[in-house]
Amino acid sequence: MIEHRLFVYGTLKFGCENDSILKEIGGDFKKATLFGFAFDKKWESKTGYPGLIASHAKSKVEGYLFTSEKLEHNWRIIDNFETNMYNRTEVVIELNNNLQLAAYTYLINPNFKIAIT
Repeated sequence: MIEHRLFVYGTLKFGCENDSILKEIGGDFKKATLFGFAFDKKWESKTGYPGLIASHAKSKVEGYLFTSEKLEHNWRIIDNFETNMYNRTEVVIELNNNLQLAAYTYLINPNFKIAIT
């Protein structure tokens, strides 16, 4: 179920500074790839945080699929952590065994006002 899956690519990623948020929920991390998206370097330079935007089909972002049955009861915690800078969005990710799954991830909120020059 998609409610049990979250693709992480930034500070929530396994081994990064905020992975404790997901570790507290409890679940599994597996390496995964998201195609068709890329890091927005201007966003990161202005905010200090990574963020993804839609890109060409060959673009890819390496990250982790976090899976937990407890996730569906903890979305509010993660949404609050991500703030209104990001939108939780359904995407299709690919695991190392080429299995494709629907999952949520957080993409840059295009309505968030930040001066990017």
